[in-house]
Amino acid sequence: MIGLRYCLLQSFCAAIIFDAEWCERGSGPLKYNDVPFYISRTRDGGLWLRTGSEGHGDYSLHNLTHGKRLLQMISNDQTNAILTTNFSDSCVISDIQFSLIFTVSKIKSYIKVIDVISKTDDSIFFRPYRNCLPSKVTVVKLSDDKQNIYCTGRVRKNSCNSAGLPHFNQSRRSFVKTIGIDISNDHDKCNPAPIPSSITFLGDYYHAYIRIGECKKPKDLPQLGYEARLRAHADEESQKTILLTDPSQESLAESSQLDSWKIYVKTTSSQQSLHLQIWRPQKAGIYKLVSDTFVPFDRLDLRLQTIDVRQNDTIVKGDILGLFFSGGNPIGWDSVPCATEEQKYKYLRIKDKKQLRLGRSFKFHTARGRHACRHYSYVAVFANKKSLPIIEDWKCPGKKLNLEGKDLWRTSTSKDTQKKTVLHVHTDVRLSYSSTIPIYVILVIIGCLISLLIIVGVISYYRALKT
Repeated sequence: MIGLRYCLLQSFCAAIIFDAEWCERGSGPLKYNDVPFYISRTRDGGLWLRTGSEGHGDYSLHNLTHGKRLLQMISNDQTNAILTTNFSDSCVISDIQFSLIFTVSKIKSYIKVIDVISKTDDSIFFRPYRNCLPSKVTVVKLSDDKQNIYCTGRVRKNSCNSAGLPHFNQSRRSFVKTIGIDISNDHDKCNPAPIPSSITFLGDYYHAYIRIGECKKPKDLPQLGYEARLRAHADEESQKTILLTDPSQESLAESSQLDSWKIYVKTTSSQQSLHLQIWRPQKAGIYKLVSDTFVPFDRLDLRLQTIDVRQNDTIVKGDILGLFFSGGNPIGWDSVPCATEEQKYKYLRIKDKKQLRLGRSFKFHTARGRHACRHYSYVAVFANKKSLPIIEDWKCPGKKLNLEGKDLWRTSTSKDTQKKTVLHVHTDVRLSYSSTIPIYVILVIIGCLISLLIIVGVISYYRALKT
């Protein structure tokens, strides 16, 4: 049965290299042999197979020093698919922050990884040091771009380059499959007590992509709006507000279908609500709502995103963009000079979101002041037919290694300053021997110097009297 399942997965992995079927399908979920996958077709022509998981928010661990946890990112069936697929590139997109400090404390933890260079699965085991070596500390963490397993610690006093770990201050390009945690700090036999072992695991999703084929680069679709990128300002208005962000920017197409939205989220809050909208001018200051796309709070990540539109509303020449928000606007904006009076944004505050019904018209107010003309970070993407495949716009984070450990670890050569200090800031782990001189020592030295100067002055005075 296991052999048959392995062969089926091999057949699946061989089948997906044929670009025609998968490129026409575009992005979307896929279930093969009862194993869930996701196909992602990107703007640069890439066809990617996505594995991974979501919903890790229930396991928010910050400096956990006691307990057991099992965190699974990639299932065994998905691992087999990755290992048997002939892929040309890999990428991780995740909000996970993970770091593990292990010392002489009792820790029996492990990380199962998929090495994307050698295309093998491997396990990294952590065992307690046999002797009481309070100065020996190792830290394993995800690199900033989430692409690598990174190892650091005290210089010449760490376990890097052993048990599957990379060399000191170096990384290993890997997918994280499973993290098994078993920590119980017990320092009765060690004097002085060592730094406690601990783990930090924060975040919600871990998506591992492998590039399995190439498609023709899609033609650029007509768009309306300004570039979706990080901008300087954010609306802090908490009331329910509708904005027509630039009424002078109108759709030029005679008739087209709304395909998707591109947004760049600047701020997030559990109190926020966002609707992306298309409005049609009626008469002076009056506009009719013709399209409304709700964006759930859990989709508002601090990054560039594509929001797919399923209803394919028809847009005509003259339609303009708008958005509705409450609890603060997650979409950022930049202030720009006003070329015309029509460019100033319009706004309307409403009492109840239920008033936002398609086909209903509202009269808007025109903004005043020096920030009345703005560019907001959202774009409507149009298509001329409904059957276009879904194209995603994500890009892999930078793959240059960030050797964070160069400045994190400092060791004093003095044997008299054996006091340890641990500072945890999210996953940044800073550890150093305290090499600063206590204030009372400084005061004693200053007092001695003053006394010495007084004595020298008195002696010089008496010598002058004798002469």
